[in-house]
Amino acid sequence: MGRILGIDYGEKRIGLALSDESQIFSFEFEIWQAADFFEKISELIAEKEIEKIVLGHPLNLSGQPTKKTEEVLEFKKKLGEILPAGCQVELLDERFSSQ
Repeated sequence: MGRILGIDYGEKRIGLALSDESQIFSFEFEIWQAADFFEKISELIAEKEIEKIVLGHPLNLSGQPTKKTEEVLEFKKKLGEILPAGCQVELLDERFSSQ
């Protein structure tokens, strides 16, 4: 079983969390500069045997998209273009995740 990679997108920095091999626990992994992300992500996916990516989906409190939502969807599209076959990206609602 492969691992799950969690991504918290930011314009300047991107936070990464990584699951264990059983996909039960996840741990803070690293924070990358956004400018370096697409240069490094393919190597990380291969090295850590990532099979799924969970990307934070920012919505406002009423569930409507925001400007940041548009940025994340564009990021997801670009990420999907470089992923190996079988690796999928899922969006996860971030509302109340800080609570």
